[in-house]
Amino acid sequence: WTLPEPAAHCSALNVHGETAWASHYPDFPIVRVAGDRLTSWRNQVSGSAAILVGGEAVALVGGTGVNRERIVLGQLTGTAFEPVGQTRLALPAEAHLHGRDDALHVFAGTAWYRLDLDDIM
Repeated sequence: WTLPEPAAHCSALNVHGETAWASHYPDFPIVRVAGDRLTSWRNQVSGSAAILVGGEAVALVGGTGVNRERIVLGQLTGTAFEPVGQTRLALPAEAHLHGRDDALHVFAGTAWYRLDLDDIM
């Protein structure tokens, strides 16, 4: 498969079952790779650090600067990610965010936190 748009680097990556999900710089589309098929959705939310996927719901978590603690909830409709809500998550300064399936894993020093997508919604 080939990405439909140029990618400088991957900002968020998730594996959900046997499907890979990603968002990449510079335009931050949401990309799904399932088997040999690649699907891409336009996205107006820039610079997420983690992506969570569960059922019809998608959450983009983190970003840079003031968006570091942002969580944008939405769904994939047609060819675009449609945000339906936004919230914030208090994070330690040294936090590293990782999405896996429908869960956010936050690592800060020796602490490991987990937040499920259902808990955010």
